[in-house]
Amino acid sequence: MTDIIINDVETTSVVTTTSGDVIVATASSTSVVSTQETATVTVTDPVTNIVEAVTDSVVITETAAVTIITEGIQGPPGPSGLGASLITLEAGENLALGDPVYISANKLYKASCLSANGVEGVVTTAALITQVAEATAIGIIGVPGLVAGATYFLGVGELVTIPPTSGYVVRMGRSINTMYLILNIEEPVLLAA
Repeated sequence: MTDIIINDVETTSVVTTTSGDVIVATASSTSVVSTQETATVTVTDPVTNIVEAVTDSVVITETAAVTIITEGIQGPPGPSGLGASLITLEAGENLALGDPVYISANKLYKASCLSANGVEGVVTTAALITQVAEATAIGIIGVPGLVAGATYFLGVGELVTIPPTSGYVVRMGRSINTMYLILNIEEPVLLAA
């Protein structure tokens, strides 16, 4: 039997019964293919009888709400959400809250749309040069003074609401309101000269 969960999602599960019948189930239908000359196959879930089919080596399809749940082996835990997106390094220059930054020589510097250095995150803990700064690479961050509902781009050392006309266009995220930004840094697009 295939380990799968079907719960109103277009997913397929194939089950072979002990009598050799094959049951194919999706979220919208159940098909029974019997290898027996004449056989009766019943597919049920814990609550409702889903389909009963009498077959002569043919496929019988019934439309029904199908829920098949089988338990598989638990996979390893994933990385911590906050730890995976937080960057803590020495500031290579003075950095303010909301400054976009890149990493060079294990230090944070202001990122610019005119540079090929890219952008790694946005400062969430300001710092003076040589102090430790924190930046976030993805997630919801607090940045006062935003334009509510605006899309933000990488500017020259700052976040801007108007895409640059030269250098690289990097969409940084979208503001929820005047205080919070959903940070989701996209790949840079080099503008033609």
